[in-house]
Amino acid sequence: MLQRKKWPARALMLLLPMMLLGACASELPSYSPPVASPAIPPLPAQARQPATPQICSPTCSSNLSSAIEGWQKRLTPAE
Repeated sequence: MLQRKKWPARALMLLLPMMLLGACASELPSYSPPVASPAIPPLPAQARQPATPQICSPTCSSNLSSAIEGWQKRLTPAE
């Protein structure tokens, strides 16, 4: 009974140096071939933002953008 309990401990003692030696390998083996990143398709016409109307001035758009940023800052807690 005592002999059975020592076997897992001895196996683990041998496994640890093997894992450490494997971690020091100069080049890691590649288990899967490199995969190219997928192409992103263009947005359909319905999903695109329409052009800015002529009545909108650039300063109005920038003021709205700064107002939205201010609202977002108030909604998120400071870290």
